[in-house]
Amino acid sequence: MPAIHQKTNVVAFYGRHRLRRYSLLLLAIIVVLAVYRVTILSVQRSFDTDEFEHIQDAWLISQGFSIYRDFFEHHPPLLYLFLAPLFAFFDESEALFIARMSMVPFAVGILAMTYLIAAKIRGRLAGVIACALLSTLVVFQQKSIEIRPDVPAVFFLLLAFYCSFTSKPGPLHLAGAGMAYGVALLCTPKLVFTLPAFAAVMTHAEHKSVLHWRACKWMTAGFLLPLGLVAAYLYLHDTLEQAVFFNVSFNMAVPFTYHWDTLYETVGPSFTENWFLWCLALFSVAASTARAMRKIRKSGTRWQNESIITCASMGVGLGLFMIPVPSPQYLMSLGVVLSILVGIYGAGVVCALMKLCPSTPSCVLMLALITGIFLHPVPTLLRARLASNGPQLRALRYEWESVPADECVFDCWAGAGVFRRPAFFYHFLGPDIMLTLERLDQRILRDFLLKTLKEKRPLAITNDQMLHALPDNVNDYINANYHADRYGLLLLRNASEKDRVGAAAAVP
Repeated sequence: MPAIHQKTNVVAFYGRHRLRRYSLLLLAIIVVLAVYRVTILSVQRSFDTDEFEHIQDAWLISQGFSIYRDFFEHHPPLLYLFLAPLFAFFDESEALFIARMSMVPFAVGILAMTYLIAAKIRGRLAGVIACALLSTLVVFQQKSIEIRPDVPAVFFLLLAFYCSFTSKPGPLHLAGAGMAYGVALLCTPKLVFTLPAFAAVMTHAEHKSVLHWRACKWMTAGFLLPLGLVAAYLYLHDTLEQAVFFNVSFNMAVPFTYHWDTLYETVGPSFTENWFLWCLALFSVAASTARAMRKIRKSGTRWQNESIITCASMGVGLGLFMIPVPSPQYLMSLGVVLSILVGIYGAGVVCALMKLCPSTPSCVLMLALITGIFLHPVPTLLRARLASNGPQLRALRYEWESVPADECVFDCWAGAGVFRRPAFFYHFLGPDIMLTLERLDQRILRDFLLKTLKEKRPLAITNDQMLHALPDNVNDYINANYHADRYGLLLLRNASEKDRVGAAAAVP
């Protein structure tokens, strides 16, 4: 072998060796920092109103109430069934943080699955790049710690991809992929936009060991298994019919008005905070789509699995314009899938640079990624300190002290009635819920709510901004029978003549 070629091979070997070693070191740093940041944010950051809704649903199930029959919910029940056992062993303050900390394993699992999927398609370097970019995605840091069905749903979606990404997937792989996808949809049906990606899995050219109809059969069987178990649970609790109504008919009755301002408020800040990732994502989707349009076919499963990820990212991206309210947690799902695609193409670019200049690209890459890891989370951590959950916890403790455990609370939207029995079947009345109830039956809010308040006579009403949106007769009853406390947080029930006599007799 000529000396020049031997020297080039030695340099390339040591370059790849250093790159592999730096990749493992960087991956360890990413995991440690991600776990630390997610844990800190879980403890410090304020709670979103939606989190109180999900906590309250899980707590009610733990208290023996049946979802869809005893209280309203229009989301699938899997998250609440998962969280319900946690509330049997902790008091109110501990349960809030235990519920939040239960999301941390899913957040770390999403990072792990992102690495494994990208590494399975394009190698270890692709996994490191994908995991590093996702860990710097601010919307991922913000929403992966919140008690939301989107967090476990994204984890099981990635698990479904990982199960199907083998050269010759057998029945167990396909059934496992279908089962994980079914669990993801039982958390949130928004991920139905990734269904074309799984259709591509079933019609894959590399599935020659399993015929197409057999692939469809095994994936469908796995998909129906979790759905059947949850349906059996609901049937045994006599709530299956109500579950279908609230998850299908009720959601279909929600007035469809696309909020372009919400899309701008969601995508705009994320693009500003992580413009590098989103620009690379657009480039990666365009490059992968161009390859598919040119019908470039290569041996192996790398290019085929890449096309499945591209199909999934395009499906989730399309859903961003089809969901009436494009929320940040849905944008998180898109960012997770796109980070895998960016990792695949990023690894290809680095490998091409390694061939041209084996000594410097790895150092430049490591410097850029480490800089991104340390700089991007800083604004998020600063905002987390500003948006502390301290005031919320003080308000909640005040309400728990003011309202005994056997009393009920009427709460429209603030979520302050958590860990207390709701006075109304529709225990969270957001704007969309109110509009839907008026469309279904105007008597629900005008007559049935008033009747419920008169019968149950809740001790306290949360003084939130949605009270003024209730019908006039309900507000008239509240104004006549309740008075504001000294802090303005609660509307307390006026003492009746019977209560006054009892209180006077109790005085020694």
